[in-house]
Amino acid sequence: MCCENEYMKDNFLIKIETWHKPDMGHQENVHGLDAETWKKVDVVYIDIGDRTQVEPKDYKPEEDPSKYKSVKTNRGPLGPDWK
Repeated sequence: MCCENEYMKDNFLIKIETWHKPDMGHQENVHGLDAETWKKVDVVYIDIGDRTQVEPKDYKPEEDPSKYKSVKTNRGPLGPDWK
């Protein structure tokens, strides 16, 4: 996903690339980037189950990963050690 900001024009870019692998997230450089590019990468781990990052006014129990169970995939809800 890439975004541009009207105000900052070309000085603003958000790029998020993700690839889901069956290894619990332990692989490094899953995209196979060259060494020079990999040195510039900032890996950010996101804990989608951390409710402290959600304002109380924005919290919706039906969207809470610790409560939600997918009917389609039969996955969920996330437990306390879901990582």
